[in-house]
Amino acid sequence: GAVRAAAAPSVELVEPGAYVDTAVREIDGAKKSVVAGMYLFRVAGGRGDAPATQLAEALARAQKRGVAVEVILDRGHEGGDPA
Repeated sequence: GAVRAAAAPSVELVEPGAYVDTAVREIDGAKKSVVAGMYLFRVAGGRGDAPATQLAEALARAQKRGVAVEVILDRGHEGGDPA
């Protein structure tokens, strides 16, 4: 049988300040899977416009539409202050 090579992932330069909008757009466009690796991730209570909240909501939307979502976090900052 024929062997198919996997498509190479695309790379996009993201300008300062555009990370969240770019990440949300990519997550919202995902069809099969999303793998997100983050150093520090905190969702601020009551701030629906906070970057972490926007990312968490996009990941939840992806999972609800059947996309496999995996989030990898740095355990070194689990529950504590990053200082």
